[in-house]
Amino acid sequence: MIGYFDKKAFAKLLNLALGKRSINQYERDSGVSAAHISRLMRELVDAPPSPQTIEKLSVKAHNRISYDDFMKAAGHLSLEPIKELNSVPQGTSKLKESDRDDLEKSITLTKMVEIPVYSMNVIEGEEIFAESNIIGWQHVPVEKMNYICFKIPDDSMSSSGIYKDYVVTVKKQNTALDGNLVVVRLNNGSVLIRRVRYFNDEVLLDPENPGYLTIRVKADDIEIIGVVTDVTFKVI
Repeated sequence: MIGYFDKKAFAKLLNLALGKRSINQYERDSGVSAAHISRLMRELVDAPPSPQTIEKLSVKAHNRISYDDFMKAAGHLSLEPIKELNSVPQGTSKLKESDRDDLEKSITLTKMVEIPVYSMNVIEGEEIFAESNIIGWQHVPVEKMNYICFKIPDDSMSSSGIYKDYVVTVKKQNTALDGNLVVVRLNNGSVLIRRVRYFNDEVLLDPENPGYLTIRVKADDIEIIGVVTDVTFKVI
């Protein structure tokens, strides 16, 4: 079972793993950039860190925060109780009971449900949400049971940390704000993930990879399927 990227839980784990060090010292110890660590701690990163990055963070983590702890919060592993968080080596600070309780609640008490993952490789005239277009299932918190997921078909949004074969969770709605990350369908049947911008009577669909071009369309020529809320590393 694979979950979703719980940014709040991951940030809490990272703060505990940091211990009494500065972020710059954690960078020197782990080899992960201080800027990336800082953004993760401030919950500014939409895509979960890769298992390789998590391994670097966990090897030099304080307070007995483990690789599995990070992997569960990132959505790469199933959610299971985090045990013995107060069993820390001599010479390190012991976790406060309130920290342990909050961490366990944020990671282990989240009720999960399965929602379908759809392919974005839809031909013109084909129904996006046809049962035949379901290629897998994703576990999400129960409050997102009416959301949908799509498997990313390319690297058009790679600068945002969203790569081919990642899965995005989408809140279904037919409107979006300027700058939202959206899944849209063009009038030729293509289904895309793009950053949306509005300019006069046009809609600009921006990739986040220099190898792809911005698409300019009239508002009537696209259908907004929904706004992306979460990104998960998952190969289906």
